[in-house]
This record gives sequence, C-alpha cells and structure tokens, in this order.
Amino acid sequence: MGRAIPKLKDIALEAGVSQAAASLILRDAGRFSDETRAKVKRIAEEMGWRQNLLVKGIQTGKTQTVGVLAPPYDSFWSAILSGIQRELIDQKYIPITLWGSLALYTKGEPELNGEAREYNYKEGVDLINTLVDRRIEGLILWPEIARVYSDQFFKLIDRGLPVVLIDHEYPADKNADSVFTDEEHGSREVAEHLVGLGHRNIAYLGEATTEARRWQLLRRTYFKETLARYSDVVYSEYRMDPKERDAKRLAREILGREDRPTAIFCSTDHDALDVYWVAGEMGLRIPDDLSVVGYADLDFAVGMSPPLTTVRQQPFEIGHAASRLLLDRIARKGAFPESKSVKILSELVVRESTRAIQGS
Repeated sequence: MGRAIPKLKDIALEAGVSQAAASLILRDAGRFSDETRAKVKRIAEEMGWRQNLLVKGIQTGKTQTVGVLAPPYDSFWSAILSGIQRELIDQKYIPITLWGSLALYTKGEPELNGEAREYNYKEGVDLINTLVDRRIEGLILWPEIARVYSDQFFKLIDRGLPVVLIDHEYPADKNADSVFTDEEHGSREVAEHLVGLGHRNIAYLGEATTEARRWQLLRRTYFKETLARYSDVVYSEYRMDPKERDAKRLAREILGREDRPTAIFCSTDHDALDVYWVAGEMGLRIPDDLSVVGYADLDFAVGMSPPLTTVRQQPFEIGHAASRLLLDRIARKGAFPESKSVKILSELVVRESTRAIQGS
C-alpha cells in the first residue's frame, strides 16, 4: 500500500517547528531564518507534501475553480476548451467542464411539446447547479446553453457571479463579457475571393438563424452585403429548417437548378462536407464544375478531396481570451463599468476547392 500524502503536522514534527510555523513558511509568510525556511521546504518536498486546496478554499472563500459549459463537439470546440484550460491552469485555476448532448441544448426550442421542454430544461439546470454547488468563481458558456437557460444565468450574474459567453451576447445591462470571431473580415474575404475568380452566380448555404447563432446571421449578412457591391452578381441563399439539419436536401436543390450556381459559400465546414457529398452523387466535380468555400477550418477540411478553401478561425485564442476576461472579472470581483467584448481575427485559407471561371 502506498504512503498517504503527509499532513502539515507531519512536516512540522520532522522539521522540529510548530505546525503554525510550518504553515507560514510553506505559504512564504512570517519571519523565519533562511536556514529554517530551507529546512521546512526541503522536508516538505522530500515527504511529498501538497497544499490542501479544499481547506484553503474554505479558509479564503476562493475555490480557484471555474465552470465551463461547452461540449467538445468538433475540433473547433476542442481547441476552444484547450485554450480555456491552458490559461486557467497557468493562473492556478481549475476548469470543471460539463456538457450534455446537443439535444439537451436545442430541445428548449418553443416548437417542442411542453413535456420534452420541461425535462430538458431541468436537466440543463441540474448541470448548472452541479457547478454552483461546488462554489465555482465564474462561468464560461457556449451559445446554446446561454440562450436556453438564460434566466438561470441572469440570476447568477445578478448575484455577482462572473460570466463570459463565446459567440453570444446578453443585453449590455446584464454585465456579462463576450468573445467573438471577426465574422465580418472572414465573410467579406470569401465574397471578394469568389468575385475575383470570376464567379457571378453565387449561392449561400447556412444553418437556421436563431438567437444563439448570431454568427450565422453575421456571416450571411456580410457576405451578401459585399456581393451587393457588384451589380452583375446573382446571389441566392438557402437556409436550413430550424427543426432539422437538412444541408444535403438543400444542396440537391441548389445543384439541381437549371441555372446552377458556379460557387457556394457554406456557413460551416460541416455544410461544405455535405455539398461535396451531394456533388459527387450528382456527378459534379469540385472545383471544375463548382467552387465551394467553408467556414472554421476544422480538422477534416484539409483532408477533403479536394482540400477545402475555408475561413480559418482561431479557437485556441478564443478560449484563451474567454479565460482571460473571466479571470479579470474575478480579480475585480465583477466590478466592470460595462460588459466587455473581444473580437478574434479570422482569415481566408485558399485551397483547391475554388478556381477561376474559365475565360475570366
């Protein structure tokens, strides 16, 4: 059987000092000789002593834990979680990360019957309470949770718990900070890229726009606005049914048109993958018959055939910035004059899924 982690009294006994003195020395406090300090710290290291942070949390009222409600849904969110964790751990904080199924966050939709909505709402609130019961010092949230359970977070914010949202905003008076991708820069780059290649019949394919998916609205809006500067561009847009993800059905509709677009901008790489699948099903070649652009630069994008032109987000930096905002608010005990937002740059990565119209 392995040795138990030594207690403070064991260190004090071995070093020949009082327990109070050992405690002060190991916290770099009190007035002691260099020799005594060195002896206590050496013995503590040799015995494998570690500070009991649970006890420290009780004593100070600071648990140095942060709740993170976000799922490792794909490489984008996994990288966000990595950025969150890196910054928190560097600052001696520990993230407690929880998530449910995606259905948990979307089944709060008003279209669902009351029983299903009530069940999923309770499950989500239980996740929140699991974190609060452990006396977390702050919360980092992803959009779907922030929307479905917003009334719960309003209560927590009103009680002074710091909250940071990723790709979502509460009303300014709610005093919650936010981190965003620069959707304008990336979307405008896509539009200019396609026009520059000579495309004049261009379609947009995106997911349903909801309150939680503000980024969808921004991508579509900036893309459409940029194309509107060119009088000879024919623009069309297709949005998925809010109750189901029907990208393949819409792709078949787009690619089956007699005046088929020569280029499609997909609001996510997942949607672009569906367009690839349907194009192959219909015997169309990318990029010879159709140029395709995605958004996010997920881990599979470069391995698609051909490699996907897409907008690269910076998820690790997004996670890092979210943690930094939260730690700043914790340090100030939530006392900011107003909500703060951080915008993270995106950039177009051109690969082989787009090409110039022949003759242009």
